[in-house]
Amino acid sequence: MVGRAPDQTAHNAKEAAAVAVGSFADGALTLRVQPVRIDWSYSPSSEEGFAAPHQTLGALAAGWESFRVSMHRWLSVETRPDLLRLAAGMVLFDEVESRAEGYRRLGQQLPTVQIDADNSSDFSYQINRRRVSRVVPDLELNRLAKWSVSSAQSFVATPTGVTVATTKSLACRLELDMNSSGDRIDILPRAAGGLLLAELGALALEIAESGDVR
Repeated sequence: MVGRAPDQTAHNAKEAAAVAVGSFADGALTLRVQPVRIDWSYSPSSEEGFAAPHQTLGALAAGWESFRVSMHRWLSVETRPDLLRLAAGMVLFDEVESRAEGYRRLGQQLPTVQIDADNSSDFSYQINRRRVSRVVPDLELNRLAKWSVSSAQSFVATPTGVTVATTKSLACRLELDMNSSGDRIDILPRAAGGLLLAELGALALEIAESGDVR
């Protein structure tokens, strides 16, 4: 998919599973194969094992497009397995100065939810708003979104023990899972794979940009 061999591979014969990892664009691309599931993931790569809090791949639109192009190439391969379901997931961060500021930003994205930003904690909101696909007739698409404010801190291991790094941050966190309905028992049309992936990505971008839209 990227024109070169992976940096690392691992196989588990007992579980009939395999993993391949390699550098890709601004991060790392991972392929996990299991008997009934295939996962491709694009994630930040840490330098020397150190990951900054809320480390990202940069701007959402550009990162998604790099990933989508490669996945469209895979979906177009004639020898790929038939698919019963297809999904596109993302985890997004928008750093804030305080938890209250984070709740106020979430309030702007969640027009039907009232959040007491100054006197609340441990807020989490999850909802699935289904739509019908415009690519595959009569196919329902799940639009699952989880909203929260995340606190993250990095740790550095030293010869004398584990010390807390100075880097700490808060961020609005949005986890998106756009997927075709599990109620469908028919194999997805092979020719529609790339278009369906693009549709799922567009639905995720819509929520990321406009909030909890129906």
